Amino acid sequence: MGSEYRRTAVVGCDDVLLARTMTPSLTTVAAPMVQLGSRAVALLRGVIAGGNPRGITLTGELRQRGTVAPAPV
Repeated sequence: MGSEYRRTAVVGCDDVLLARTMTPSLTTVAAPMVQLGSRAVALLRGVIAGGNPRGITLTGELRQRGTVAPAPV
């Protein structure tokens, strides 16, 4: 492959099955789906009870695979 290809990084989101099985395998950010669901339910319950929704922050996990390029020098 050309040098431009080796210097390109591609990152996906949600770590779908295709990301792991394609060639090269896709680097992706995996969301904490169980934690995301439980927080969403808790927020919804609060809104139903008359509360004000508030923002939340969850931490994803970077899963480095075959589409990560080295940092430029």
